[in-house]
Amino acid sequence: GRRTALPRHQTLRAMLDWSYALLCASEHLVFDRLAIFVGPFSLEAASQILADGHIDSVSAAAALDELAAKGLVAVDHSDAMATYRLLEMTRAYAREKLAERGEAEAHALAFRHAAYFTGLLDHLGTTPREIYERCSRLASQLGNIRSALEWSYGPQGDPGLALPLAAASAPLFLHFSLMVECRAWCSRATELLE
Repeated sequence: GRRTALPRHQTLRAMLDWSYALLCASEHLVFDRLAIFVGPFSLEAASQILADGHIDSVSAAAALDELAAKGLVAVDHSDAMATYRLLEMTRAYAREKLAERGEAEAHALAFRHAAYFTGLLDHLGTTPREIYERCSRLASQLGNIRSALEWSYGPQGDPGLALPLAAASAPLFLHFSLMVECRAWCSRATELLE
């Protein structure tokens, strides 16, 4: 920005610091935790994943709505159900804030994220038509599913979630002809079983 501009308009970081300082405690918590999402996410996903002993799902949804009203979260109304998204620079800032909260909170959040997407993938259906329709709707969630898989197979991950998540995500990867990726996750699952 220009040197004569207000300090909050001179750099993106200064603007994010200024905006973050204006948030209340529950909005701070929700904003920090939104860093877990890669790409778009639904209100349902946010309210279930972000909620814990510190904030309930209704308060998390209300804080998400406030963050969207303040321009920190982008809202897409193009589908029947609105989706939310953090811009990549905003997400990077939120990741820093989440890291400041400690590893225990980040671990619990990643666990809830992986568990949510495991549950979502478990309900793809049984008939080819059901699987096709539900997989098509989950196209925008591939980033979140990959992130959940990476965490669950990582050093801080949970093997109890890794196996069911890999199994549940296989039909989705096959639907989008992501054969190499499907094979890689299934191979890691069989290695874990051995």
